Amino acid sequence: MCFKVVLKLRSDCNKMNDEQLAKMAVHLLNCQSYVEGRKIYPCSEEMTIKQCTSAMDSDTWTSYHLMSNRARAVCYMVRQTQFRGMAEHTVNRLMEASKDQLRSLNQITLNQENILELSENTYESLSKAQNQLSEQQQDMRQAQLYGQLVLENNIMRLADEKRLIHETHSKLLQMTQEVQHKLESSAQMIVHQTSENKLNHKELLEDINRIQEKANDLFAKIDVYSEILLQQNEDFKIQYESTIRNLKEVNNTVHNLVNLVGGTKKALEERLSWITDVLGGTDKAVERLYLVSWHLGFILISMLSSVFLSALPSTRLATVTLPILNLVFAIYGNASLDFSSLIMCLMLILSGQHITIWALRFRGRDKPAIQATPTKSSSSVDDAKLYKERELEEETDTFQSLTPPLSRNGHYLLSRSRSNTPLRLNTSLKAACRATTRAGTPCKLTSLPGRDYCYRHQSGDSIMG
Repeated sequence: MCFKVVLKLRSDCNKMNDEQLAKMAVHLLNCQSYVEGRKIYPCSEEMTIKQCTSAMDSDTWTSYHLMSNRARAVCYMVRQTQFRGMAEHTVNRLMEASKDQLRSLNQITLNQENILELSENTYESLSKAQNQLSEQQQDMRQAQLYGQLVLENNIMRLADEKRLIHETHSKLLQMTQEVQHKLESSAQMIVHQTSENKLNHKELLEDINRIQEKANDLFAKIDVYSEILLQQNEDFKIQYESTIRNLKEVNNTVHNLVNLVGGTKKALEERLSWITDVLGGTDKAVERLYLVSWHLGFILISMLSSVFLSALPSTRLATVTLPILNLVFAIYGNASLDFSSLIMCLMLILSGQHITIWALRFRGRDKPAIQATPTKSSSSVDDAKLYKERELEEETDTFQSLTPPLSRNGHYLLSRSRSNTPLRLNTSLKAACRATTRAGTPCKLTSLPGRDYCYRHQSGDSIMG
C-alpha cells in the first residue's frame, strides 16, 4: 500500500526538493498510520508543508521527522524494486520474442529454399521463351530488311524511269505503261508484305498470351506448393507430437528398467548373504569366492582376446596357465598377484616371447646367401620373373617397417617392436647398380637387395664395372 506513494511521483528521487521530500514523508506517515489505525493528516499537492504538519502532536512530529530522514532512502529502494521488476519483465518479453523470431526465421529459410527452386525453374522457362522470341524478332528483322531493299530497288527504278522520261520524251507513253505495271507489282508486294507483318504480329501476340498463361500456371503451382508446405508442416507437427509420446514411453521403460535393476541388486545381495551363511559366514570364504570369480573372468577374457587376435599357441597357453597358477598361490599360499600386477606380468611374458621370435628371424636374415654364378644362357623371361620377385621382396620389407598385421593361421608376420631401426637398411635396397652399359655409361637402375648389380646385369649380358 505504501509503495503507491513513491510510484505516484513524477520526478526522480535525486531531483526532489525539500518540500516534495517532506510531503512524501507525510504521505508515508499517513500510510503507516492508516495501517495501524491512527489519525491521518491530509496533505495534497496544493497544500504547503506547514498546512500538512500544523495539526501534528509532538509524538507524531517526531515520527514525521524520522520518516522525513528516511524518505529518500525509501524512494530509492522502491524505485530500484520497480526498475528490477520492469527489467525482468522486459527480459522475459525479449526472450519470448527471440524464440518466436528464431522459429519464424527457420520457417522463412525453408520457404526461401522452395521459392529459390521455383524461381530457377521459372527462370529456365522464361529463358527458353525469350530465346524463341529473339529468334522470331530476327526473322522479322530480316523480313523488314528485305522489304526495305525492295523499296529501295523500286525507288531506284523510278529514278531511272524519270531520267529516261527527261531524256526520251518521245517514249513517254510506252514507258508509262511499263511503270504502271511495275507499280502494280510493287503494290502487290507491299500488300503481301503487310499481310505477312500482320501475321507475324498476330503470332507474336499469341506467344505473349501463351507466356502469360504459363505465368498464371506457375503462380497456381506456387499456390499449390504453398498448400503442400502447410500440409507438410502439419504432418511434421503430428510426427513431433508422436515422437514426444514415444520419448515419454522410453522414459517410462528406462524407469522400469532402473526399478528392475534395483530389485535384481537386492536379490543378489540376499543371495550373497545366503552364500556367506552357507560357507560359514567367514570373511575368508567370501574372499576365496571373490578370487575364484575374478580369476575365471580373467581367464575367459584372455581366451576370447587370444582367439580374436589369432595369437600363437604359446601365447594362449601363457594366458591360461598364469591366472591358474596365481589362483593356486592365492588359495594355498600367502603371496599372490593382484589384477594389475597379473596383467603386467602377462604383458612382460608376451613381450619377451615376441622379442625372442624377432631376434631369431633377424639372425636368419643376416646370414649371407650363397649366390650362384649366373650363366648367359638365362632367358629374358627368367630375368623379368626375378625382377618381379625382388620388387615383391622390397614391397614386403617396406610394409614390415610398419605395424604388422596378424596372419590367418594365428602367427605374426613380423614382431610388433616399435624400434626406430628398420629390419633392413634402405641404403642397401636403393643402391645404384655398379655395372657399365655397352655404350660405356654407368647403369642407372637400382641394384637388387643384397647384391651389387641390377636384374639386367646379374646374367652378365652387359659390361660390369
